[in-house]
This record gives sequence, C-alpha cells and structure tokens, in this order.
Amino acid sequence: MVARFITGIGTGIETSTVPMYQSELCEAEKRGRLVSSEPLFVGVGIEIAYWFDYGMSYTSGSKAWRLPIACQMIFAVFVIILVFGLPESPRYLYKHGRSEEALAILCDVYDATPDDPKIAKENGEILEALKVEQEHGEYKWSQLLKRDKVQTGRRVLLAYGMQFMNQMGGINLATANCIPWVYVPEILPLHVRAKGTAVGISANWIWNFFVVMITPTLLNNLEWKGYLIFMCLNFAFVPLVYFCYPETSNLTLEEIDWLFYEGNVVRRSVRISKEGWEEGVGWGSSVHGPSPAVLESGSLSSREKANVVEQNENKAG
Repeated sequence: MVARFITGIGTGIETSTVPMYQSELCEAEKRGRLVSSEPLFVGVGIEIAYWFDYGMSYTSGSKAWRLPIACQMIFAVFVIILVFGLPESPRYLYKHGRSEEALAILCDVYDATPDDPKIAKENGEILEALKVEQEHGEYKWSQLLKRDKVQTGRRVLLAYGMQFMNQMGGINLATANCIPWVYVPEILPLHVRAKGTAVGISANWIWNFFVVMITPTLLNNLEWKGYLIFMCLNFAFVPLVYFCYPETSNLTLEEIDWLFYEGNVVRRSVRISKEGWEEGVGWGSSVHGPSPAVLESGSLSSREKANVVEQNENKAG
C-alpha cells in the first residue's frame, strides 16, 4: 500500500508537470506532437505493466507482486538520470533573471541565432507576459477563477472541462486521449499555468476514479445499454467543444493570451489557424498598441488604456 501511494503521488506530479514543461519548451508548430508523447508513453508504460503483471500471475508467492513493483525502479532511475540533462524552461529562467541562459535555450529550440525574427518575437512576448506576473504576483489559489482581461477564470474552467470530458466520454474504454493533455497547459496564462494545470489534471484523475468505480456496476446492471450513457455524453460534448473551445494550434503560448484578450475567441481562433494573424495584430503591434500584459501591468494611464481598448473594439466591429 505504501508503494502504491508513493507511485500514485509520483504519477500525479508527472502528469501535472511534464505537459506544462513540454509546452513551454517547444515551438508552437511542434507543440501538439511533442506534448502528445507524454500520454502516449504513459499508455505504452501501462501496456507493458499489464502484460508483465499478467505473466507474473502464473507465479506464486510474494514475488508475484513484489517483482512488478520493484521493476518500476528501473524506469525511475533512468528518468532521474535523464532529468539532469534537460534544459530549464526559458520562461522559468527569464523569471529568475537568467536571461542569457533563456535566450540560449530559445536559440536551441528554434535552431536559430538571437537575431532571428522568431527568437526576437517570442523573447519579447515572454518578457511582456512576465511583467504582469512580476507586478501583480502569481495568482493565489483563490484567484484562479478571476475575471480579468486575459480571461483567467474562463481558461481554468476550459482546462478543467477538457479533462472532465476526457474521462466522462468513456476514454478509459478507448485509447485516444492525447488532445486534452496538450490543451490544458497551453490554454492557461503564465501567471496561473502551474496551479491551473494542476487543477485541470486533477479533473482527469477525479473523474477517472469515478468512471472506474461506476463502470462495473453500470455494465452489470445495464449491459450494452450502459455504453449509451457514454454515447450521449459524447454527443453533448460536441457543441460544447465547438462553441466554447478555441483552436490553439500553431500559436505561441503568449499569442493565446492575446487571443483571449481581444474577444470572439473561438471564431477568431479558427480564422487565425487557417489564415494567420492580420498584419500588425498581436502583442505589442503597431496597430493594436501594447499587449495585454502592458495594459494590465499599469504601465499605461487610464486614458491610454481606454484609447487602446476603443481602437480594438472598433477594429473588431
């Protein structure tokens, strides 16, 4: 029981940390594929464990359960060694004043030099986003549902809802569950990304437990009709995803912030995913003026903020 408890805590830490780390470290165009590798390899690990346990069921004595638990240490030691060779998140390094290291890692990620337009763009976006956190501080747990200019509360609920649908759609009875793990960390703003990811991933495990507990009773009593419940839930989720969840593919994490700032999030996200940003639109652009980070940070006067917001609304109209 103690071993199961420890490995369970480790699983919780891994699933709430690794997707967030991957999201912050990879470039936007590759983020989906790379972050999907986390649940993919979790699934591979589960498959290996199932077959190993099945083989050990033909043995007797304490080794039938001791050996499967002990074998987990082989993978754990490998991961511990591997972690020491991984780079820090550029956003973490910038936050702690290690700008040169952050820039070097961005250059490695993009395989480019510091004067490359992509590097300069993402570098500026990260610094502006950090300005909000430094002036207002990272949000407390009680502020996760706050309604602010970048719609923090809405985005936390989207993250939670994504993992809720992941489980209540009957995903334990299938295998295609990569998208929610990609979506949760990327939809959240920097100042709540750690806490918000933890909240989102908690939904996975809470409703995973719920589905696992009710499914045997459900199928014993309703038999094949029990699957109709999951079918109806999946049909109900379709309009919810279509109307409430914006497209985030090929957008940097900071561009997603801007997407939420401007309004009409879902409609604009679909257009941007197909056509890209309009010229001069985005963080610190010449058309829309300062980014939401600058607006929220108090760097502009109330009159200047009002002018920028009015220009944005006129543009959207």
